[in-house]
Amino acid sequence: MEENKSLQWINVVLSEISDLEEETGRHIIEQCGRACAQSHGLPEEAQKIRSEIENTNDLDLLFTTYKEKAYNTPRLYTEEGVIYLEYHECGCPLVKSGHINNPFFCHCTRGYTKERFETLFGQPVRVELLQSMLQGDPICQQAIHVEENVCES
Repeated sequence: MEENKSLQWINVVLSEISDLEEETGRHIIEQCGRACAQSHGLPEEAQKIRSEIENTNDLDLLFTTYKEKAYNTPRLYTEEGVIYLEYHECGCPLVKSGHINNPFFCHCTRGYTKERFETLFGQPVRVELLQSMLQGDPICQQAIHVEENVCES
């Protein structure tokens, strides 16, 4: 019964945050995603790979090495200087369990992705949520834009 109260509380908070000015609400949820990425050790993993690269200004080499060593899947790829990341099922246990179904929650993954790739590249990235299963799309797809935008594969 206590779990149901906690989930109800989370859903009320999420609903209230989604009613804030759009960028403010997104920022709050993105920070939650960053914390989640940190709890899963993603920044440390990205930093380890970054420390193995002599020229950390070579974004293509950083991306390729990360893909080979940490996230070897065809669902992480580049096209015309933009990195794309796709999920064919949601990895979030709160969504997978059916406890959260508010599409606004998908901004959490933007923070999760930013934390990982900003650490890898050592500079800010912009993450666009192109598709989201909670919004009714068949997959979740993100476009990751690195400031210099020179990544190619």
